[in-house]
Amino acid sequence: MDVSGYQPSVLKIGPLTRLGGRMTAANVAFDDHPNEKRFSDRIETVTVDSVLAWLRRAGLSRQPVMTLR
Repeated sequence: MDVSGYQPSVLKIGPLTRLGGRMTAANVAFDDHPNEKRFSDRIETVTVDSVLAWLRRAGLSRQPVMTLR
């Protein structure tokens, strides 16, 4: 599957939130992101929203439909 055109979500996560996440959860780390993005509080990551948006742009899915029950 070609993933060209995929754009990750950009999360704004400040230094105190990063520190809190790092100190309270063993699986949280931000040091794998480039310093210029990390220190500008911009973390690019894969999210459900970014994957669904890419699937729609790539023509691999349609807009979700909400049904009432």
